[in-house]
Formats: sequence, structure tokens, C-alpha cells
Amino acid sequence: MEDANTGKNRLRFPSISSAAQCVNIAFEDMSVAALEGETVAAALTAVGIVDLRLTREGRPRGIFCGMGVCFDCIVSIDGRRSQRACMTKVRDGMRICRQAHADAASDLQPLAEPLSGPVPTRRCELFAITPLQRAPERPRHDRP
Repeated sequence: MEDANTGKNRLRFPSISSAAQCVNIAFEDMSVAALEGETVAAALTAVGIVDLRLTREGRPRGIFCGMGVCFDCIVSIDGRRSQRACMTKVRDGMRICRQAHADAASDLQPLAEPLSGPVPTRRCELFAITPLQRAPERPRHDRP
């Protein structure tokens, strides 16, 4: 297994020392040193790995929003597909692989806990729909 840089892109200040323990993760065929508590996205970015998945057309994608909304950073972690790198914290021995585009239905992961209560059968039951009303016109103070 090839050894990757150990954080050449990390911020460094002479007066600040890291309180986190170093853990080893594997990204494809590389060993990557990461800091305990940081996200997979942060650990990979620190060693210069920024393309985490491929689109249907084969274009590379990586971190975009960094907060779990866009799903551009999905990777396979320990054999589980479609894990968000920006939301998953590293742990020692974790194995990470780039993810090529696949059918969304095949990537669905089971819920950790089953839903409680009745499951809605139609999408419109999820939301309370109210008719739009026109707001009352407010007086404008800039009119003569």
C-alpha cells in the first residue's frame, strides 16, 4: 500500500499544537494519516485528494457544500456506498473508495432505526398545504 503525505495542506501555526490523536485510514491503495475527530473530507483534502466520486459522464466531483446537503462528496466507506465524506468522522482502519455513478435506487441504505408511527403513502401527506393568500398592502412612506 502506497503511503500518502501526512497532511501537507493542514493549517499550521507555531503556537498551536494538535490535541487529536493520529489515526490511519486507507483511501483506495494509499495509507492516509488523519486526525481523530475530523471528517473524511477534511482528512482527504489535507493530503491533496479532492476528487471523491465520478458523475454519470465520468467527471470528477468533490466537496461542494461541506455540510451534507449537496451529496457531491459521496464515497464508499468500509463497503457501504453513498456515504457523505463531509459528515462522516474518521476512525482508525477505515477503508474509503471513490464512488462511480450508480443507480440511485441501488444506493439506498437501510435506516438505522425503523420509522415510528404510520408511514404516509402519498407525498402530499407529508406536508400541510395551505392556499396562498395575498398579503395586505402596506402603506409606502416614500409616496407623496
